[in-house]
Amino acid sequence: MWKGLPFRNYFENLCKSIWLSSYTCSSFSLGVLRKQSFHSTRLVLETLKEHIETGKVIDRNTQPSFRFDKLLVANRGEIACRVFRTAKRLGLKTVAIYSDADRNSMHVDWADEAVRIGPPPSTESYLNMNNIIRAAKQVGAQVIHPGYGFLSENSIFAEKCQQNGILFVGPPVEAIKKMGSKAAARSIMQAAGVPVVPGYHGDDQSDKRLLEEAKRIGFPVMIKPSMGGGGKGMKIVHSESEFLSLLEASRAEASSSFGDTHILLEKYLAVSRHVEVQIVADKHGNCVHLYERDCSVQRRHQKIIEEAPAPGISSSLRSLLGETAVAAAKAVGYENAGTVEFILDATRLESFNEQSAEKDWKTNPPFYFMEMNTRLQVEHPVTEMITGQDLVEWQLRVTNEEYLPILHQHQIPLRGHAMEVRIYAENPFDQFLPQAGTIRKLSYPTTSQSFSSNPSIPIRIDSGMKEGDMVGVFYDPMIAKLIVSGQSREAARQKLVEALFHTRVFGIPTNIEFVQRILRLEEFAATGIDTGFLERNMEDLIMPLPGWVVRHCAVCASVAQFLFDSHVQHSRQNGDPWCLPSLSLFRLHLEQRYSMELIPDKFSTAAEKDKEIQIQLTRLEDSEPSGLLFLAKLKEHQAMVRILEKQIVLNELDGMAIRAGTKASADYMIRMKLEWKLSQGSETDVLSEPYGTTFREWIDVYQVGPQVVVYREGQSSLIGNKSILGYKDLTDSSAIVARFNRSKSMLAFERGESLESSSTISHGTVQTPMPGRVAKVLATVGQQVNKGDPILVLEAMKMTHQILSPVAGYIKEIHFGPNDLVSGEATLFEIQPNAEERTIENKA
Repeated sequence: MWKGLPFRNYFENLCKSIWLSSYTCSSFSLGVLRKQSFHSTRLVLETLKEHIETGKVIDRNTQPSFRFDKLLVANRGEIACRVFRTAKRLGLKTVAIYSDADRNSMHVDWADEAVRIGPPPSTESYLNMNNIIRAAKQVGAQVIHPGYGFLSENSIFAEKCQQNGILFVGPPVEAIKKMGSKAAARSIMQAAGVPVVPGYHGDDQSDKRLLEEAKRIGFPVMIKPSMGGGGKGMKIVHSESEFLSLLEASRAEASSSFGDTHILLEKYLAVSRHVEVQIVADKHGNCVHLYERDCSVQRRHQKIIEEAPAPGISSSLRSLLGETAVAAAKAVGYENAGTVEFILDATRLESFNEQSAEKDWKTNPPFYFMEMNTRLQVEHPVTEMITGQDLVEWQLRVTNEEYLPILHQHQIPLRGHAMEVRIYAENPFDQFLPQAGTIRKLSYPTTSQSFSSNPSIPIRIDSGMKEGDMVGVFYDPMIAKLIVSGQSREAARQKLVEALFHTRVFGIPTNIEFVQRILRLEEFAATGIDTGFLERNMEDLIMPLPGWVVRHCAVCASVAQFLFDSHVQHSRQNGDPWCLPSLSLFRLHLEQRYSMELIPDKFSTAAEKDKEIQIQLTRLEDSEPSGLLFLAKLKEHQAMVRILEKQIVLNELDGMAIRAGTKASADYMIRMKLEWKLSQGSETDVLSEPYGTTFREWIDVYQVGPQVVVYREGQSSLIGNKSILGYKDLTDSSAIVARFNRSKSMLAFERGESLESSSTISHGTVQTPMPGRVAKVLATVGQQVNKGDPILVLEAMKMTHQILSPVAGYIKEIHFGPNDLVSGEATLFEIQPNAEERTIENKA
């Protein structure tokens, strides 16, 4: 470069000083320096050194020079798409792997290349290490990103990558091994001075020793399998009398899930918070944290809502958590992205003294180490939203042996607040059963962007699903992650409620409404959250809709369906269902009736669940020849319905007056803007409110196959925090959803006779609650059974479910055997009810 010895020595010494300053000049091309004169080069390097010493950050927007050019993601769905987005932006070629079930999935479409790795079961595809390594070699991928789940924390897979000359985007093999065992991790953390929950993780695993240790710790205690995660095998023991039975159950689950029965015990903190810290370490000994996330809203140790930063955490405690997480990472020689999870004693947070924190925290800590996740977390987007950093890019740069993009902790930004919810195909109103089926329609808020780590983007969607995709029984039923950011926690919460209302998934039940209810709870808004939050509020969260709301939705559904059924052909031709060709339909001497039977969907929150709702619209003489006038009857409830060209007027005879302006879109949605008043002394009273309180709302009615879905968006004129009898907190942008299955609808002309029909399924016929595989058949044809007896075991989405007999009787037919695959709503078996059961049914 420069042949003169003094010049060469000066250059080497200057480079050494820059190297020792713990920064990197990897974004500089040495080829550029070679073309410069010595004096120009010296100026560049001296300027670089000055920037480092003053703490300035070098612009890293330039494309890095990677040692690899093709990346394979050993995963599927949302996380694969997430990694592909960053890899493509950085100029890398991308490779997807897929099972037969994912042949047409989004992550396959997004990749430059795709390789089949096996049949649908994950053990034969996404967990098949040899097939994945073979796929990487086949396409010449030099690096593998494991995503999260599957093989992401598997030290054997990381070692196989290393042995085959493939870079693994993750920590060293030894770090994965050390943190893979909760017992080993506790020992390492204790030695490093990191506080751990009081407990026991010794080698003596006898019942006697474990019971003695539990009594020493003091009940309640937590039994945890040493290996694995996801809450499997975790048991809370409140007394000595139940310890041994729960210990046996924990060992059984640990053996079946992780192949290891080693147990550890920890003191159970009844009022606690789950807070985790994002760390990233490079291969040069540098490690920083990117602040903490709160994941306390959990059900059965599964996270539902995540947010960053953790609410109610002081700056002093935030610093201590971050420093402790960095110390934990360094104790195991960690590299790449990881998460250190802590449990906070929520009863002590308020009394935590910022002035004495640095002095007292080690001897009397307000938080304890739980475990370390040696991978990227599902909830990493909230960290990206508050810091503006792309964590996948950080991972790839570390794998490329670069220094961290930001080395000084104080330079990592912290802006605003972010929240994330996971949208799952599950039924919170039916024991949270996972669901399978086809996504018929999928829409997100118009202001959202996919996989963006830009904090200026208000709404982010991370998803691996699209319209027409099938949520199957083989993998996790997550459809998408919805992430929002705001200047404050309250701003983010309100934005998330509104974003969820404008997120529509049709064809399959989801947890969207359930999550909305969580966000609207006053306790959540006030940040009074801990790991017992959901359990305390579950009754309110799964409360069915009040009867008047169900009737209200049913009438709107029937009116919309009448328009669909009567004028669908004309609508298709004109594109406007409200431009009716003839509003004077009649038959001489006959009465025109439209009858509709609705059955609240199994996912519906309707109060009259599983009961048919019969609605009849009877045509009446109308003084306005340009309209149709009907009398709507629903049990004792009656309403006058006038359908005009651009308006529907519902004059409800039991006190509610409704005027609806309507419009329709091309996707068979009718939107009604309603204004109505609640009368005093009826079921619809507003507590502590005067007569004639006015409400405004939007009603959206969708037709999805045989199903009618009604969304109500309340915009209440109430002042203050009031509630409607039977349903709490109907606030701006709140969503109430009723789903109905049409069992029958018809337009008929009769001589005053009521239309009667019934399509209810026999009480002895049992349909599958979800698609899946029959794991066991526990009864035989002809066997006498009691109500509630288990008949078979269904396995779906990593869970098993006992299917029980709905009545007492004998088994007439069983339609499936062990290992048979069953589709949604297939008839599993039939029970012939006993005589007394039939008598009760007839009386009902």
